[in-house]
Amino acid sequence: MLRRPLAVWLILVAVACGGADKAPDAARASTFEVDSTPVAVSGLWPAELGDALVIPSDTENVAVVLYPASLTASLDPKSQLTLLAPGGDTVRVRVGVSSMDTVHCGDAPMVRLGRATPEVWSLGVGGLTARTIHADSIEGLSPADSLAYSVEAARMASAVTTGNGSRLRGLPFSLVSVRRLRLGDTTILAAQLVRRVNLEANPAEERTFVIGERTSSSPFTTVHSDRSEGTEETAAHYDLIGAFRAGAATYWVISTDAPNGSTVQMLERVGGKWSLRWARSISC
Repeated sequence: MLRRPLAVWLILVAVACGGADKAPDAARASTFEVDSTPVAVSGLWPAELGDALVIPSDTENVAVVLYPASLTASLDPKSQLTLLAPGGDTVRVRVGVSSMDTVHCGDAPMVRLGRATPEVWSLGVGGLTARTIHADSIEGLSPADSLAYSVEAARMASAVTTGNGSRLRGLPFSLVSVRRLRLGDTTILAAQLVRRVNLEANPAEERTFVIGERTSSSPFTTVHSDRSEGTEETAAHYDLIGAFRAGAATYWVISTDAPNGSTVQMLERVGGKWSLRWARSISC
């Protein structure tokens, strides 16, 4: 799956319906038959996030089904998906009856949406009971906040361990993206940073993704980090593509996009403790 600028993924499937005289055809259209390729999924899906998880494909109004993470998937076309934009704004759309039941993204089925989406979206969920959390981008913050968060993001990235043999060790970071989210008096910061060796004969690039949190005016503490090193074409890209709140738990959806495939991770935060709740990988 090709890289996308700010956000990326999540969408679930649908198909079926029709009168009683069309039941056999509807039943066939409502399932996606795929080969025996193992589904790369781990962890326990949070019920609060509904019964479907989808992400945009490279074709307009076509989505990739990540949950249910099975070799076959179906959804009533009367069902609605809540599509999230990178900042947390939402729009609802129905799943369209599709003849795409033989089209897949690796071992993940694909489905067409019922209508054109009015805005850029990064993930979709069906049957959601959790609340979405709004995320502010650095471009919308005050100059003082933008500077302060940029400094904090670079500080956290500098603390992420780098291999002793890395050519990029000690080089300064450039900020790619920062998103700020708030939970009461707790501020969450999610940032992607990059540093490069710009040698034409032997270039190198490293991308670092960090999530930090703080209460009031205390320093940010890193709660999650990831790093990828390669070239501009091979280093993985990271994004926070959605955040949700359900009771005492919050869920943070992270996408990782690399040439050999993509991964969506669901981080869970309960009582200030973070853990990996669910993950799904696709090789397309």
